[in-house]
Amino acid sequence: MSLDLGVLIIGSLYWDDRKSRRDWRSNRLCMGRGWIVSSRIRYGRRSESRGCTYTMVFSLSADCAAGTARIVSCRKQIASIDDLKAEAAELWAAEDDGGQANGNIAAGWGCVGLIANPKSDCAEIVEGWVDFVGSGKYDKAPAVLDNVIDREKGLLKIPWPRLTDGREPAPLDLLLATTTVPTLLTVPPCAYASPEVIAEAWGQDTDDRVEYFRKNRQNDITTFQDREILDHLQRKFPAKIAGIPSC
Repeated sequence: MSLDLGVLIIGSLYWDDRKSRRDWRSNRLCMGRGWIVSSRIRYGRRSESRGCTYTMVFSLSADCAAGTARIVSCRKQIASIDDLKAEAAELWAAEDDGGQANGNIAAGWGCVGLIANPKSDCAEIVEGWVDFVGSGKYDKAPAVLDNVIDREKGLLKIPWPRLTDGREPAPLDLLLATTTVPTLLTVPPCAYASPEVIAEAWGQDTDDRVEYFRKNRQNDITTFQDREILDHLQRKFPAKIAGIPSC
């Protein structure tokens, strides 16, 4: 058995220039073998590492239309569940601010999940992943993630991604992706922040938090909210929109 694995990437994991992430991309991914795919994503998490401004999350809420994300192929093929576990741990280490891979794949702010191509013969690997996650790997992952991932099995609920160019299914067998906990409003309850609130949070910060939006769009990582976000930035923070591709 030899399966092709990739990582479904939203946000800064694709372009962040920190050494830990550069090294992960260089050592674990084939950056020249990737695809742009449709994905249900939005700006929905206030991230402490980015000054509590908004970053991306997967979302299956009714108001979340498809945007575009990146898939990049992993260098190593998957021949056993141990291979998959190793790639998941390396992905989590890159997400977790450059820590060393130590087998962890989850924390209180998110977790690594798996998506299997329904046309691939990967039932044995998926079964091994479910057993791995069931050994307590998601103990710290909060229940709010149930909207996008089956926490008992470690399987993301999003469908197998399709390419934006031709709508063909992504040509891999398995995908890993990191899903993070959204920051939901209390009024109205369990609602996501509006494009205006997101733009204000970026624009008012003394650091260049708009960089997150700018670099996502420069790398074809987009959401259904982008036009409204950019319109608000143009009205309120015109000095900060340089380099942002138009919607």
